[in-house]
Amino acid sequence: MSKYIISTIKNAAENVIKNMQIDKHGYIEKTDGIINFNFAVVDKSETKNKDLKKMIQNVYPWYGLKVINTGFQDTGVELVSNYYGGGSGHYAEIMVGMDKTEAAMIIENMLTDTITDNETLADDCYLLVEVPEDEELQK
Repeated sequence: MSKYIISTIKNAAENVIKNMQIDKHGYIEKTDGIINFNFAVVDKSETKNKDLKKMIQNVYPWYGLKVINTGFQDTGVELVSNYYGGGSGHYAEIMVGMDKTEAAMIIENMLTDTITDNETLADDCYLLVEVPEDEELQK
């Protein structure tokens, strides 16, 4: 069974970074621990009814963020986000030594670009984020 959270795009991106090892100055030391997850856009009004099962059944389209290995990268991690149906793939590279704020912004932009290839984002939108049961979300 998957776990679900409702999050802003910015918070979802920051949550990805929280799973990395960060030094006391805010720089990435290790990129291990990134969670592959699925997500869909939901309106703020949809989140008020709190019926998560109904929201999960009715939300469309779904997207995903995945760790990939192209063989070019050895000091960081490569990510791709795409629409389940294809045609909206976006790539990002997060490097060891990168500032965590910069890395979160790169991921936020990647998620936003993937979504806006298919739909218009409202200022008050949220993401319904699905994380596999065997992965851990940072609180």
